[in-house]
Parts: sequence; structure tokens; C-alpha cells
Amino acid sequence: MHILHPSPLAALCILLFIAPMAQADQLSDEPLFTKVSFDQWNKVGPAHFDFSEGVLHGWGRFPRNSFLVSPQQYRDFELKVDVKVEAGSNSGIQIRSRVVNDHVAGYQLEIDGSERAWSGGLYDEAGAGWVQSLEG
Repeated sequence: MHILHPSPLAALCILLFIAPMAQADQLSDEPLFTKVSFDQWNKVGPAHFDFSEGVLHGWGRFPRNSFLVSPQQYRDFELKVDVKVEAGSNSGIQIRSRVVNDHVAGYQLEIDGSERAWSGGLYDEAGAGWVQSLEG
């Protein structure tokens, strides 16, 4: 799966719901957007998302974060993803998270296109804030 985020002002995230551990024989290498149709994913926030030719595009210039939320729960998983973000933008991948009203709460694996470069940091969205910021 490839994710492109062309807007430097929108914080866009994909949310994967996590359930109890799956059996080893139930695991497979399946792309997220062929197993479950892209149209079934839920958008939280004002950004725009499009999926075409194997690439997820997210964009928008809004003051609040936006998320693309899977309609499925995932158990034990390995996520392989190529990400391209515009310089100065912010994005991430939510794990062990939930939608609460019109917001998302849980852990975010940071994707940081700014000079700060905290990609790989762990952020608690709608919680305690930075768990591991990569500062320094």
C-alpha cells in the first residue's frame, strides 16, 4: 500500500482497530484496500481521501486532524507501507485506537515531513500527547 499526502497543513491518519491475537494459520499478506473496499472505510474529519491504482491519496488544508478508519478489526498484524509526504506536512498511522464521537483516540505512529523529523515517534492522540517524541 502506498500513501500520499500532498497537503502540508492537514494531519491525515489511517486507523487500524486491533482485536485479540489471531491464530498463526489465519495470517496472510493481503492489501488493506482489496480485502475491504475503500468505499467501506470511514472518514473522520474534513480531509479528502481517494484510492486509485494501488495508491491512497489524502489531502486538505484544515485546522483539525482527519482520519481514514478501517471498518474491520485487525488482530496480530504486520503493516508494510510506503509513505510519501510533502515537506512540512504531518501524518501518521493510528494503532490500538478507537473513534470517540467525531474524534480518534489512541496511539499514532508519527510520520513527520517537517524539519523536526520525528517520524517513528509515538503520539497518544486525544490522550497524554507525546509518548516518545524523538526530540534530541
